[in-house]
Amino acid sequence: MTLPRPFQIFCLLLCVLTTASCGYVISSRPDGRSGPAERIFVEPIENQIAPPRPGLDLDFTDRLKEEMALDTRFELSGAASPDVTLRMSLIEFREPALVRSFDNKQTEVALEVGARIRVTTREGTREMRVTATDSYVPGLGEARSAGLSRLWRNLARNTLDQIADRDWVTPSE
Repeated sequence: MTLPRPFQIFCLLLCVLTTASCGYVISSRPDGRSGPAERIFVEPIENQIAPPRPGLDLDFTDRLKEEMALDTRFELSGAASPDVTLRMSLIEFREPALVRSFDNKQTEVALEVGARIRVTTREGTREMRVTATDSYVPGLGEARSAGLSRLWRNLARNTLDQIADRDWVTPSE
């Protein structure tokens, strides 16, 4: 008995999709050499902002994953045997008004975030501070979420740049 052609194609596609990996795989190295990508394990992002600002860590985590998927220097890894482990804590968040209208409404608002990161490789561990800034303009109808989206993108990119900076692991002579 022969199955109809559309059903055969459907089965073939189903087999391909079920065997495909659902993880992130990116294949270039930060130093430009060929070979396997650096595998990075990201521990859950901690929110240590005072006063508490619940949810900011979740929004940032989502953006960090997106940026890592786009960045060609890394491959997300499980905790088993990563080349790099990232531990990160959001430690400060500010939203000061930059410009106010004559009736004291905020027309432009700055966004500032600071984080502590700890990068561990086989060569050693380094702790540093990473920051990012952006703003949004409610006076022109821009939503706060648009400014936060840009802020998280900036912080994620700054974090990935710090991880990729490997001069700190070069042995001193």
